[in-house]
Amino acid sequence: MVATFCKSKCCKATFCPLTLSFAKTCHTFQGQSAGPVNQGQQPNAVDRVVIDPGDKKFEGNNPGLLYMAVSRATTLGEKSSVLPVPKRLDSAIHFTGHNMTRHRVLNLTLKKTGEEYKKVKLRKKWVARLENNTETMQLAPGDTPESVLEWCKNFRMSRDALDKAISNRTWRKHLNKDLNY
Repeated sequence: MVATFCKSKCCKATFCPLTLSFAKTCHTFQGQSAGPVNQGQQPNAVDRVVIDPGDKKFEGNNPGLLYMAVSRATTLGEKSSVLPVPKRLDSAIHFTGHNMTRHRVLNLTLKKTGEEYKKVKLRKKWVARLENNTETMQLAPGDTPESVLEWCKNFRMSRDALDKAISNRTWRKHLNKDLNY
């Protein structure tokens, strides 16, 4: 708090000086980075991130959100005898809130009972479904990855041919079967 007096020194005003700052949700921060960059690179728009991870139930209902937030930082700090210990401020990421514990990070997908959260189970089911229904492509004999890339650069398809290819459902196995995500 800062106190100031009027010119006559008879009146006093006490106030809290504010500093302009910004906040983003994790969803709007995806694809961005925070922290220092190598010399010659364009600097990040954000110097540091402060994360309140919320409670475990929130993470269980939004799997991967904490990981996404943590992965935005370009550095977790460096050990250095020059920096004051224990207040090292060279990290691009800082945590706040009472929910950030070692146990919380190591057991992100589990409830207190040890059971997986519903969204985590559904995500695993979805990933398994994608893996089971993904066709693996192999190059034709004599083709090289370079020749396929060259073909992709030069290939053109008419709108009618594209519509016909998309409407052909044989390449999509069991599209609507067991979808509950």
